[in-house]
Amino acid sequence: LDGVPVDGVSLEGCGQLGVVHAGVHEKTEGAWTADEARWLSVCCCAACAHAWSARGLHSGAVREALRTAVRTGVAPADDL
Repeated sequence: LDGVPVDGVSLEGCGQLGVVHAGVHEKTEGAWTADEARWLSVCCCAACAHAWSARGLHSGAVREALRTAVRTGVAPADDL
């Protein structure tokens, strides 16, 4: 909103809501299994990717493992 003349901002939520957040606009309820919803709800922002790196994980590998898990329904390896 930098440089945009606004009087206020209304936030729906602050922080990671996850794929299932039960909003009134939710149109995909029941479309995902519990595991898929959990994988889709993992935050992949720069700060979280940095935290993964600090723990010895490669952020690209984590993202790819999550994508593959959602597409195949097979859980990612515990050690990624």
